[in-house]
Amino acid sequence: MHPATKLFALSLSGLALWGAGDAAASHLHGEELYRMCTHQSAKTLDPMASGQCLGFIVGVADSFDCGEALHGFRWDGAQAQLSQHQLVNLVLQWIDTHRAARQEEASRVIGAALSSAFPCP
Repeated sequence: MHPATKLFALSLSGLALWGAGDAAASHLHGEELYRMCTHQSAKTLDPMASGQCLGFIVGVADSFDCGEALHGFRWDGAQAQLSQHQLVNLVLQWIDTHRAARQEEASRVIGAALSSAFPCP
């Protein structure tokens, strides 16, 4: 097989795997999100899991506000003025106090946590 053809085939297979990962992320549950965000390995935070956690929570938070609902939830992000890490900590604390929510879809959990902390006027 020609090297350029081989590279093209590898690129296509990588794109297929990347798309499969996105589909799996859309079905993430609160428990999986919590584990991803609190994953400890040898007393240090796993950088891959930490990045996925941060990206997922920030991405969901950026997708709704007082003008655009997410699963019926709205939040006042302008009022919040949180860093990305504070945003993650807020969601994790909410999950800690609402353990039943771990069975819900992760985006719903994030929506509930943010709308509870920063409701729209």
